[in-house]
Amino acid sequence: MTSWGDEEAFGFSCPHCKKTAIANVVGIIPTKTERLRDSGGGWGSDATHVAERAVLVQCGVCRKPVLVDQVFNWGYETRAVLWPAPMRAISAAVPVAIRETCEEAQGCFQHAYYKASVVMVRRALEGVCADQGSDKTTLAASLADLESRGKLDKRLVEWAHELRALGNLGAHFTSEQVTREDASDALAFVEALLDYLYVLSAQFDAFKQRRSSAAQTAKANKASGKATKAPATAV
Repeated sequence: MTSWGDEEAFGFSCPHCKKTAIANVVGIIPTKTERLRDSGGGWGSDATHVAERAVLVQCGVCRKPVLVDQVFNWGYETRAVLWPAPMRAISAAVPVAIRETCEEAQGCFQHAYYKASVVMVRRALEGVCADQGSDKTTLAASLADLESRGKLDKRLVEWAHELRALGNLGAHFTSEQVTREDASDALAFVEALLDYLYVLSAQFDAFKQRRSSAAQTAKANKASGKATKAPATAV
């Protein structure tokens, strides 16, 4: 989005409420100035302008603060959201329902709803088990089934059981709290698990297939070269 001068508002996509909204400027911190070099002399050879700036804005919909980084390009363009830090994108290779559940967990985390976040992480695990063909009566049994069928190795199953237990804690009323660190680790672990199952495993299978095909092609070419090679002529 391009804005002009020191205006008090501009349009943007709010990272909190995910709405297209008006960003009301609260404060501006210049982070880089440059000398203007206008050959026409309209600005003067010694004039400077703010080339880059950090802008604190308030969303016109949810009223939450956002810090953005802007660069001047005949108007200010927002090139990055500095705060809140964007969450890691879930790969498009992950099934839609599971991906949406993880994104909801991320959204809960960004709003500091840590119990809700770990509950959604647990729900994502349930989705993984269902997608991988394990429909046992409990999540613990489904995870054990995935391990027995070689879908997950022992360490990943151990991670998954810890996430399951944390999700149970978030879902039930107890005096024990789910901390920000707990929720952050839960998101990191489930994202790694999804990468292993849906991204890296498929990528490694494709790598092995490509290497095998290349080896077979090289072997065939070598055999073909031997078959067509003319016999030496006796002198």
